[in-house]
Amino acid sequence: MSKITKLLYVVIAIAFLLPLTDLLLRFQSTVSFPFRLTQLEHYPMIGKYMPEILFWLSVVLGVLTILFIITIILWSSLKHELIFKKSKGKLQIQKKAIESFINENAKEDSFIKDPKSKIKITRHRLKIYLNGSFDPNIVLPSENQKFQEDLTHKLTKLLNAPREKIKITLKLNNLYKEEINHHRVE
Repeated sequence: MSKITKLLYVVIAIAFLLPLTDLLLRFQSTVSFPFRLTQLEHYPMIGKYMPEILFWLSVVLGVLTILFIITIILWSSLKHELIFKKSKGKLQIQKKAIESFINENAKEDSFIKDPKSKIKITRHRLKIYLNGSFDPNIVLPSENQKFQEDLTHKLTKLLNAPREKIKITLKLNNLYKEEINHHRVE
């Protein structure tokens, strides 16, 4: 975890702790503690500003909570299969089947070594991330583009995507690492 992320989490935690501290100090009389804490208004530097800070902090946290709830409701859920429903029945295509179809087509083309695909399926969208290695000095960009178009066309034809209104996006990531020989000088 990076330092900026840690700092952000600490600031958020402090923002949540301030209202809790105020509640603890206000309602400490409802519970019998063997000790008594000083009221928040009696603290020297922050006592007189604390009601304003708590008000604006609660407004911000309330708005953030509402935005979080809306985001959760509208977030598209990932699925593990494509489902096509017709009047005659239902067809389910598993995510693994699509991955193996893409991997086999990539192996047949033999321009990518060790292809591995990851697929994200949402309601009307299919995102494919194909990882493999190919030498960028040997493979021309036009060949790369043609391969992606062919693979997308084959998958579109297989799934009957235009009729089913599925948008297919294919991203090819090159994992090629040039071998460099390092010689030790003695």
